[in-house]
This record gives sequence, structure tokens and C-alpha cells, in this order.
Amino acid sequence: MNKEGTERGSMTLEACMVVPMFIALMLLVNGLFIFFIGQQVIANALVQSAKSLSFDPYAIERIQGEDTSFIAELIQGAYDLLDVGGGDYVSSTKWYEEDDIVDEVKDRFLLYLSPTNADNMLKTFGIKNGVAGLDFSESSIEDGILTIKVSYVQEFIFNAMDLASFDDSMQVQIKLFQNKDIES
Repeated sequence: MNKEGTERGSMTLEACMVVPMFIALMLLVNGLFIFFIGQQVIANALVQSAKSLSFDPYAIERIQGEDTSFIAELIQGAYDLLDVGGGDYVSSTKWYEEDDIVDEVKDRFLLYLSPTNADNMLKTFGIKNGVAGLDFSESSIEDGILTIKVSYVQEFIFNAMDLASFDDSMQVQIKLFQNKDIES
């Protein structure tokens, strides 16, 4: 029997078996990268917004005194000159004295996440419902400590039959930088 005749097409058959497995593995690795990069981007925006929010009490009370518009306009003007996107990176209101801080926290978070297109960015990273899927309702201020907690559902990018979605939350705490901290 001729050995050449029995091996004809074996490389094609092997390639037909190996190539789809290789492609599936690469898609899995790509999906994992997107999943974890999404978590890191959210964590970074959470930390940056907390840092920014912690400075507001000092900026409003110490630098501005009772007139809360000057420093806010000055800082926002500096951001505008640097062309870092639209929105307010500093507040001119005493949001930290209100019972409901969720709107201010969410606005600042979205600004640091992406000044222009946060919804599409979140959907790209698999956050279910994009911006509407973020829940900041557990954010609070207690004894001068700002706690920001964001909860969301993140789906794996190749989510067959809705089996790969995960409830996740991240939390950051930071001390509000206030006038009394400087004077003592």
C-alpha cells in the first residue's frame, strides 16, 4: 500500500480542527482583556472623582469664602484652557452638606470616565445598560469621610445565552479636605 495516498489531506483535516480552537482561544483572551480593562477604567475614574470631590469643601469654604462662583470659574477656566473636555470638574455649590449627594458623585464620575462619551465606553466594556446601569445610591458622607460606591452588572463580551454576567461593585473612601484641617 502506498503511504502517500493515506496521508493525503491530513494537514487540511488537522488545520480544520486546530484553527477554530485557536480562534476561540484568542476570542476568549480578548474578551478577558476587555473585561478587566473595563474594571480598571471604572476603578481609575472612581478614584479620580473621589480625589476631585474631596477638594470641593476646601475650595468653596477657604478659598472662596461665601462667594462660591469665583474659584469654580477659575478652575473650570484652567480646565477649558487645557482642553480636557466639557463639564464641571469643580462644584460651586455645597453639595457635601446635602442629604443626597448621588447626582454630584455620578456627574463627577462620568466626567472623569469620559467627558464626551461615557455611555458608549461603558457599553464597550460590557457594562449592562451603560450609564443607566451604574448605581451610586450607597454613596454617602459620614464624619467627614466621603464614601463612593458604584454597583453595576458587567457582561463578558462574548456572552452566549446570558451566562456570563457578573454583579460587581467598587468602593472608595476619602477624607474631605476642609477648612478646619488647615487651621488646626
